[in-house]
Amino acid sequence: MGMYNIVSVLVPCCTCGVEVERRLQLHYGAKGLHEYRIGDRLDWGRGRGRIVGNPSLPRVWCPCYAEDACPGCGYDPTAPGFAVVIAAGAVSEVVQAAAGRVFPDFPDWTELGPADSPATTAASDD
Repeated sequence: MGMYNIVSVLVPCCTCGVEVERRLQLHYGAKGLHEYRIGDRLDWGRGRGRIVGNPSLPRVWCPCYAEDACPGCGYDPTAPGFAVVIAAGAVSEVVQAAAGRVFPDFPDWTELGPADSPATTAASDD
């Protein structure tokens, strides 16, 4: 498995509603197992991991997998169930796909307009 970063966020499961801290694999910024929470600025340091993305873009979203299945019900989609939004160089929000829906895992990141949301790109998990 390749190197990634981690975003930790407290969210309710989209299937059972159990609220739990989820660790999401983020493939954006200087990939080096950096740990982030909402509000944290991404590390773009040289020599600290492979750099993915563009730090000058005002707003992007990245598809993310949870590291583990939901501890309440075991829900574990086979495609990214979360999208992390990076705005002005910091983790600004995490969007969870509705039950039975996932985010495309390619491209690694997508630029967002000021009013755009990654939720509009979620597709059914077939």
